[in-house]
Amino acid sequence: MTLRDGEYGFNLIELMVAIAIAGVLLGLGLSSARTMLVSNKTRSAAESMQAGLMMARAEAIRRNAPMRFQLVSNLAAGCTLSSSGQLWIVSQTDQVARGDVSGVCNSQPYTPPDQPDPCSPDPGVCPTTGTPPANCRPTGNPAACASDPWIAYKSPPIGSTDYSTTGTGAGGAGAASTVTFGPIGQVLPNLGSTTTLGMITVTPVSVTDAKTWAVRITPSSGAIKLCDPSKASTDPLGC
Repeated sequence: MTLRDGEYGFNLIELMVAIAIAGVLLGLGLSSARTMLVSNKTRSAAESMQAGLMMARAEAIRRNAPMRFQLVSNLAAGCTLSSSGQLWIVSQTDQVARGDVSGVCNSQPYTPPDQPDPCSPDPGVCPTTGTPPANCRPTGNPAACASDPWIAYKSPPIGSTDYSTTGTGAGGAGAASTVTFGPIGQVLPNLGSTTTLGMITVTPVSVTDAKTWAVRITPSSGAIKLCDPSKASTDPLGC
């Protein structure tokens, strides 16, 4: 380019420096956006856990019956209870044998969902044609009440590699996947005497400087709180 007197242009070195600076700024912007995106994902996952826990507790009060919240490996047959599960299921329990969803997470909730005991007397499985009776078990559920997990609600079937989930007992007492709420919202011992879930922590994996969130269950009262593990326990947002 030919410049007239008094005009100034860029030489090659200046142009390369400008491009380098622009690249750095763009990289910082993309990194910040990625961090914000993953932070939003961890919070959304924690809020999903919070919603499931609150649903289990509210249903226990409404039905006047124990309800379980369980972290699970997946929503298919052959699932396991998992302290690192990103999905959850709420089920009613008799605290004797029924209510454990292990191996039968593909079972469907009852309709209506709030029957005192949909298997007493055993109504059988819903027919595949015609109008089903009010109390029959959903098609595809186990053929006997003793094997039916009595599911009330499930989480959306969505997981992510951007974060990990860790369920622990109250006070950090080992891995845990399940908490049972009683008719006044209190925490009851789990069927099978497994460790009671006291906190679920959602930790970013793909972007380590993204935000970690947690949900805490108060051991006695069953109160549920979304919290920030990085803050002191005395802080209103702390765990």
